[in-house]
Amino acid sequence: METISGKKMPAERIIIVFAACVFGVMFIYNAFFIPEVPPEVYNSGNISYEKTAGAKIEKSDGKVNLNTAKRKDLIDGIPGVGEKIASRIVSYREAYGGFKSTEEIMNIKGIGEKLFEKIKDYVTV
Repeated sequence: METISGKKMPAERIIIVFAACVFGVMFIYNAFFIPEVPPEVYNSGNISYEKTAGAKIEKSDGKVNLNTAKRKDLIDGIPGVGEKIASRIVSYREAYGGFKSTEEIMNIKGIGEKLFEKIKDYVTV
């Protein structure tokens, strides 16, 4: 393959130019064609919304649903819940098919009656 100057273009350059073009197209597509969730919808407390494609997060009266929330939502929405406890909540619901009641969260290591009293108003099933 020859360029305008008449010199041959090495295969590595062709690959680099092709990769740069693909990157440019992906960048433009992501920047302009993927819709953003408006902040007023994302931050409202009484609606169900889609945070990312296929991931439905349910909030009811500002409470975090223990059966559907992701780890980040558990950490952000429930005071006193960190990375370890959030991972245990997700593992528990996968192992036992979800929570039947909010009190069942006390089966999680690290959540006793004292912490449950603090978080019971922040969670739902």
